[in-house]
Amino acid sequence: MNFISSLDDQEIEAVSKASFASLPDLKSAITTLSSLKGVGPATASAVLAVFAPDVAPFMSDEVACVALPDH
Repeated sequence: MNFISSLDDQEIEAVSKASFASLPDLKSAITTLSSLKGVGPATASAVLAVFAPDVAPFMSDEVACVALPDH
């Protein structure tokens, strides 16, 4: 959480807006949000799921393990 709290508010807003604008391209949206220091794919997908729940499912490592037990 230290990485995220050290980020500049304007940077967070700019990257978030760019990510949201790239929807419904999930790969692009997640990649864009993940460019923020301290934000990985799981956190990015959680943010996107709140912003656009009809387009962006929340994906965590735990969900992937349950959904894909042999991988």
